[in-house]
Amino acid sequence: MQVCEILCESFGGIDKYVEGLTVKDWLHMTADEWNAFFLMADVNTLIDFVHFAHETEPKIVYHMFKNLPRDMLEDFENTPELQREFNKHEMKTIKRGIRDNSNHVESIHDLDEEFVKPKKGGRKGKHGKKHGKNGGKKHNKKGKKHTKKH
Repeated sequence: MQVCEILCESFGGIDKYVEGLTVKDWLHMTADEWNAFFLMADVNTLIDFVHFAHETEPKIVYHMFKNLPRDMLEDFENTPELQREFNKHEMKTIKRGIRDNSNHVESIHDLDEEFVKPKKGGRKGKHGKKHGKNGGKKHNKKGKKHTKKH
């Protein structure tokens, strides 16, 4: 988030930064990159972006709504006048993205705290097992490591 803020300051805002991104860049953005975009863009920028992106490649709009934080989804779903900004083809793509959204980010405003404070604990490997001081092994009820026998 700090890098995004610096880039946006040096480019004069999020609009000028994203102008240089290609369709391929938008299609392969990570959830964190989408979150940075959502945090830095205002509502009018997002509306204009949906129109332009859908005209260029509808999958971009799908990915956008698939990654939208929960509070922004609720705002969109509960604001009929916002929905009227989009044509039926855009709405079809938007609804598919919302349907496939499994975002666990409650609010876009919580992201600043999440990125500033590193998470405590060991890192997780590719299979979701936690590595750390106990090497990922489970303990029995008495707090002792299980042996091969168990």
